Amino acid sequence: MMTPDNEVFDAVFQLLQSNNLPIFDMAPDESLSTVAKDGPYIVFGATQLLTGSTKTQLQGEVAITLHIWGNRKQRWEVSQMTSKVFGLLSQLTATEHYHLKIRQQQTMNVVTPDKYDNASVWHGVLDVTYAAY
Repeated sequence: MMTPDNEVFDAVFQLLQSNNLPIFDMAPDESLSTVAKDGPYIVFGATQLLTGSTKTQLQGEVAITLHIWGNRKQRWEVSQMTSKVFGLLSQLTATEHYHLKIRQQQTMNVVTPDKYDNASVWHGVLDVTYAAY
């Protein structure tokens, strides 16, 4: 059986792919040109598991970070994609072995100007925490 953080990673990745959102587990090679040409896109960032357990199951809280990257003209698109992703993640209630409940108070959504290889870009950051039981 996988740990809750691995199951959440897989479930989120599949959920976003099935909704035709461009998600990568790592920034693509030549990512600046990808942003300029194909942006915005999503890169899976950190996952964190704060564990608890019962006699039969590992459980706890799973925190994930998603990065949404767009070029300097795509602020609106980055914001819209961030909102869409949050809406989809709010609907994720289970993986194969775990029930999930999103922790609304522990969720952060930021869209900010950033620099990438000396180019101006828009960077959305979505931090979401689930209770996994």
